[in-house]
Amino acid sequence: MKNIVALLLITFLSLPAFYGCMTSVPSEQTTQELISETETVTTETETEAETESQYVPSEGLAFDADTYTITGFGKCSKMDIVVPERCDGKQVKYISNTGFQKSHIRSIVIPSTLNGIGVNTFKDCKELESVIILPGAEYIENEAFSGCTSLKSIVIPDTVKKFGNRVFQNCTSLTDVRMPESVDSMFTDEVFRGCTSLEYIIIPDGAYEIGAGFFKGCENLKSVVIPDSVKHINGEAFYGCKNLKEIDLSEDFWRIESEAFFGCSSLERINFKGTKSDWNAVEKAERWNNGADKLTVCFSD
Repeated sequence: MKNIVALLLITFLSLPAFYGCMTSVPSEQTTQELISETETVTTETETEAETESQYVPSEGLAFDADTYTITGFGKCSKMDIVVPERCDGKQVKYISNTGFQKSHIRSIVIPSTLNGIGVNTFKDCKELESVIILPGAEYIENEAFSGCTSLKSIVIPDTVKKFGNRVFQNCTSLTDVRMPESVDSMFTDEVFRGCTSLEYIIIPDGAYEIGAGFFKGCENLKSVVIPDSVKHINGEAFYGCKNLKEIDLSEDFWRIESEAFFGCSSLERINFKGTKSDWNAVEKAERWNNGADKLTVCFSD
């Protein structure tokens, strides 16, 4: 029995040599069968199999070996795409900004080798429902998923530290977003503008500000967890968030811009962690609370 298992394992691991853009890791089902037979696979290997290895890379995608870039569908006719880690013996690091834009793609798996997701990469992919970004990508650029109206949920790994403007603009079906635990750069503008189905979100620790129009038009947004690192709310940040009821702000918070809460007709409380004197010292632009007629501020003292 041991000889048979060993032969099967050697045969299976040699298969990828016959394919151009395939990884050398077995599928999840086959890995589990080998575990049950040999009982020699470690917990670490099993965990790895449940992340990278469970996805079968798509074959035939167009690849520019000089720039390490997937440039489009190429000979691949599938609408459920798993971007390979390697093509033509080289690591895949980028996806062309126009390679999949406005396509009928239904799902995408981004490998850990990718540096990030570029400008407009999946813009207006209106049938895109599932996005899996494996840990490795460090940024998501402007309008990367803008207009993906069928996208319902997304998990952004902790490796992503920088966001561009309007990344998820008008993703009208988006209800669940798992953001990184922390970020390095200031948040940018209109990231979730027009996400009319979004109800709850946790802003990562390290974000210094909430950008202009960040949640503009998120009419069903009910709860936002704001970390103490946020010191500044830009203009129209929560414009039209008519179901938002309360937010918390740190005692070190220092400025709110014009019409930050315009149209927040259900907003009743700002839980300010400082004293009334601290709140009076916060810079407030004219019309900062315009349209939030029920709003009161609660202090720590």
